[in-house]
Amino acid sequence: MGSKLSVALIFGGKSVEHEISVISAISIYKNIDNKKYSVIPILIEKKGNWKKVKLRPNKKNNIIEIINRVNITPLINNSKFAFLELNKLKNSKNLNIDVAFPILHGTLGEDGSIQGLFELMNIPYVGANVHGSGGG
Repeated sequence: MGSKLSVALIFGGKSVEHEISVISAISIYKNIDNKKYSVIPILIEKKGNWKKVKLRPNKKNNIIEIINRVNITPLINNSKFAFLELNKLKNSKNLNIDVAFPILHGTLGEDGSIQGLFELMNIPYVGANVHGSGGG
């Protein structure tokens, strides 16, 4: 079998349902097939900043912690890379993904906005398209 598909698990967001999105994403992260997929967790903070994060199980209380937040930005219409890591100490670094898996609820997550961004980024994504998500 070939290499694993790189999946960006995109969660959080600016909506009032931010915390629910985080819970949903952690549940998916715990249950995704790591033999088939290489998961890249991406948190959209409440203020709208995008962060590549690591999700680490805390063995004491069985909670997944969000650690190592690295600033990233989506790249529009780039044929090779989907995101750019913005590291203050080193040179910026390209981040490639095969597919985006949005786990965003409410405004900007279920209204076609994020799907439109994925279309502009030229990356495939899980779920309904812009028209179907926007209800138009």
